[in-house]
Amino acid sequence: ITATLARVEGMEPATLTKELNITFIDVAADLQDAINEANDRIAGDKEKLYTQDTVQALKDEITKAEGILADVSATKKQVTDAAKAVQKAAEGLRLQEELDKETAVKALSDLLDGARKIVETQNKDGVYTKESFDRLKNQFTAAQAVLDKGDGATLAELKKALTDLQGALNLKTVQSVAKETLDKAIAAADAVYAAGANGYTAESWKAFADAYTAAKQAAATADAATLNTLADTLAKAQAGLVKAQTPAASALKKGDTAKKNGITFKVLSVSKKTVSVSKVKSSKKGITIPATVTIKGVKCKVVQIGSRAFKGLNKMTSVVIGKNVTKIGKEAFLNCKKLKKVTFKGKGVKTIQKNAFKKTASKVTVKVPKSMKKADKTKLLNKMTKKGMSKKSVIR
Repeated sequence: ITATLARVEGMEPATLTKELNITFIDVAADLQDAINEANDRIAGDKEKLYTQDTVQALKDEITKAEGILADVSATKKQVTDAAKAVQKAAEGLRLQEELDKETAVKALSDLLDGARKIVETQNKDGVYTKESFDRLKNQFTAAQAVLDKGDGATLAELKKALTDLQGALNLKTVQSVAKETLDKAIAAADAVYAAGANGYTAESWKAFADAYTAAKQAAATADAATLNTLADTLAKAQAGLVKAQTPAASALKKGDTAKKNGITFKVLSVSKKTVSVSKVKSSKKGITIPATVTIKGVKCKVVQIGSRAFKGLNKMTSVVIGKNVTKIGKEAFLNCKKLKKVTFKGKGVKTIQKNAFKKTASKVTVKVPKSMKKADKTKLLNKMTKKGMSKKSVIR
């Protein structure tokens, strides 16, 4: 902003420049659209279709909304709430009980004309959600069938067609659904953010705070995909908040377990800080066993895959085995019938127990580090085939 100060006796006019950061959030257009659509619902003779109380309720909300739209100091929330109130009142319009057949026919014909313009677009631009657009198409077809009956259509059929088609015309846009999803995610996170870090780990709190800030500052022109991504990121960051461990809670004991990403880890040795994979429950096609895992604040090496840990995971097609694993237990991958790729990140697997790879895929590709010697590759593959893996398997 630049201002020129008036001349003072004996002095030249001065110019003052001040930079201001101003954020404009354009939600007024949504409110204006809601007002326009609502006015169209009760324009002219259409008003006579509905009960006086529901028409008046809609008019009251339109008046309030117009006042908010004209108020330059109105907040984003006030504008958004006003749009929702107008839409809700429009959806609440109730047909007259004493509606005559002639009026109902004309009203249905007019409504079909308006609906036809939307249906004929085939939603090619993807503006509306598939569910709401399909509903409109179905109700449009049903209403047209009633109108085509001519004098054979009953008043009850006409009124039902009117009500159903009016409801279907309250189309949900992909953009509005995305906005609602983001608003819900923000509302769910508001109290958590307001309470502050509150004992969470620095890493998880930063991820949450960054996601929350990004969601709150979403541009008014952001498309649905961006809004959905912001909502999803925020929800995941909130779910991923981790409480900072207290000294008492971090006392690791042998036999302690922890579940992460569907994998249950069990402490083998506190002094060596080692764990095994004791059980896996997952519907994922690809599963990775990490090199390390943190339990009660202690970083431990994953050195074993326990007996029957992966048994019966019939959707899994590939597994990555962390570099610290040295032992694969009995029947560890038994009945993993679609398992066709096993990747070793390390070269330290010394023990593979009975039936560890029995009833896996008819041909399994085993991948190992490039630095592994040919003789060691052959030795490893022989171990795996002896423990149930198909003899057609190959190692690379």
